[in-house]
Amino acid sequence: MRKRTRTGVLIVAVTVGCAVLGGCHADENDPKGLAEELADPVRREWAIGHLQRIFGQRLGEAKGNREAAPIVEFNEVTHQHLTKVYIEHPEDSSNGYRIVQLMSEMRDPRTLPALLEALKWRTEVSENHAIAAAKTLRQIEIPDEKRAAVVEAVAGSLSRVDGKRGADNRMRKAFIEALGDLGDQRATKVLIEVATRQDEAQNFLFNLLAARQLARLRDPAAIEPMIRALYLFAPNNPAMRMNDAASSVLVAIGRPALAPLLELLKGNNKAANKIAAQYIAAIRERDPNAAATMDAGAIVGYEATFTLGKLGYREAMDALLAETKVKHEGRRNAAAIALVSLNRSDADTAKVVGAIKR
Repeated sequence: MRKRTRTGVLIVAVTVGCAVLGGCHADENDPKGLAEELADPVRREWAIGHLQRIFGQRLGEAKGNREAAPIVEFNEVTHQHLTKVYIEHPEDSSNGYRIVQLMSEMRDPRTLPALLEALKWRTEVSENHAIAAAKTLRQIEIPDEKRAAVVEAVAGSLSRVDGKRGADNRMRKAFIEALGDLGDQRATKVLIEVATRQDEAQNFLFNLLAARQLARLRDPAAIEPMIRALYLFAPNNPAMRMNDAASSVLVAIGRPALAPLLELLKGNNKAANKIAAQYIAAIRERDPNAAATMDAGAIVGYEATFTLGKLGYREAMDALLAETKVKHEGRRNAAAIALVSLNRSDADTAKVVGAIKR
């Protein structure tokens, strides 16, 4: 009887001690208890460290299978606390980044509110948060009803990037690739802005990267900008051009691009003609002799012809046959090569052979 009483006193003493000292702490192998301790700024670093360790161990034991029961159980008991603490404690940037890293490994759509919050990057504070969040968005299954908000958030983050620091370039890459992987045409506008920007603060490689994402979206809204982009070039290096990337976008879009390209071949796109002339002027500043051999009409014709050939529609046959009869030899040769790629009948083949012989 006395022994039982002493045990009861001990239990009461421990309970009172936990209450007085602020509560007993979670076991370091208990993900639920650790997640609950994230709210404590003193315990947060310790808790997130053990949560990362536990998840890594479980994922390894599951051989990377995120559908395994231990992974599902971990996500179930932690996602809500991780999301809440990240959103409510932006001042803790260091542990916030570790939380985003863990959510990136979890790939749980229920952490989406925190990932969207992470996209609101602050200069010299949370750029890495935004990069990690963008990469995570490429890997999780986003509910259809939330897709518009996600696209808008990523596009907004990308629009804010206007420098050329290493962090700026890492963010550009992450945001552009995320928009491509989301596969939503609501991203077309911002990707066009990046693809057509001529600014020395933005490396021209990002123009090309944005164009590759536009090719994945196949949005007819990109046709006119990409026709102009056939002639765009890097401001500090006109040898770097958008022609191949822009052509790939137009080919991916397909038939809607046919009529505008035929008008381009006729020389009726004033904006394209102007950019081609600007391209020659940029070359002239660096190599007057090379520029002296260039012709704006020929440059416009080359790209239109090349892209029409890649499209392959028979409706371009007459226009390309006419192009094989112009005075400029290079344009004639380019048109003859493009003709070979068109869908055609046996009767058409005879015309193509005749053009090639000429």
